Amino acid sequence: SKWPVLLILPFIGVMLLSTFNSLNTTWSLYEITRWIRFTLIALYLSCNVRKENLRFYVICLGAAVCVQSATAILQVLLRSDLGLSRLGVIGKGSEDVFVQQLSNTSQTVRGAGTMGHPNVLGSYLVLLLPVFVSMGLSLKDPRVRRWSFFVFVAGSAALALTFSRAAILAYLVSMVFMIALFIRVNVLSLKRALLISLLGFLALSAVGLAARGMIEKRVNYDLKESIDFRMKYNWLALRITRDQPFLGVGINNFTQVLDEYDPERAAKMERDEGVRAVVHNLYLLVLTETGALGLLAFMLILVGVFLLALRKGLDTGTLGGAVTAGIAVGVFGVAVHNLTEFSLWVDSTMYVFA
Repeated sequence: SKWPVLLILPFIGVMLLSTFNSLNTTWSLYEITRWIRFTLIALYLSCNVRKENLRFYVICLGAAVCVQSATAILQVLLRSDLGLSRLGVIGKGSEDVFVQQLSNTSQTVRGAGTMGHPNVLGSYLVLLLPVFVSMGLSLKDPRVRRWSFFVFVAGSAALALTFSRAAILAYLVSMVFMIALFIRVNVLSLKRALLISLLGFLALSAVGLAARGMIEKRVNYDLKESIDFRMKYNWLALRITRDQPFLGVGINNFTQVLDEYDPERAAKMERDEGVRAVVHNLYLLVLTETGALGLLAFMLILVGVFLLALRKGLDTGTLGGAVTAGIAVGVFGVAVHNLTEFSLWVDSTMYVFA
């Protein structure tokens, strides 16, 4: 079916209208071009993906997850970005994103794969791993279940090594949602669901005990500063929205208006990081740049994809049903994660979402 692609068009229309408020029209047109590419990818896939080739697509997605996971794990074990900074994979302002300060005297290296930032890899894995969990739980083919389990283990390990607190929490929330969904559609009995939950809890407890010191340092070291940064930026985004409530300040123009609303913060980011960050909440970012109309149009895409995948995923006895159920859970997880991030706006995650 090609009609779900039509869900994207209202958002593109609102973005075009928002350019009339843009301080930098070129930046807005660039972002609109990205969304046109996103639409073309979705349209191409809707015209060319065939059910009989679905197993091949799943193998390719699983291989991509394994490559990213292996890269991330090696980065942590070798305490190196594996030369990706020299290849330009890490952009301006992110030269040291792999290094995570754990205390005043210790630090570690975070896994990021080729995504350029650990939080982006976290979002990528939150989006895709539920597909393989779904296949492993609902399909009976032993080869599919072995492959799904392998991808799940590799991806979960890499997700843990991103040290992305929000991504890991979103992943756990999405797994709870999946178990509840599968109980509802009779894929899992309550007894089996409780057993899986118990095994998951024991595995998490074992990992937690083994890496207790590192986890405590990661959770506590800059948690307050991270929360304060996000909350203050969220309030700033709402203050900007108050002046342009319907069409926003223009798509891709959040950083352009910082000089007007918070010049001190803008100067500090330029001085410390060489780049201005946008608000770390995707929904507030969309609201600020495209207004209430843009947020409604964007939610039409997100909720529409979720509901469509959820409806088709109720037939979990087939490969297609298992995959779409996993997609629904993955979209749910990414939606939760982007309450504290904007990783769905990054090319790698955005085009996978398409």
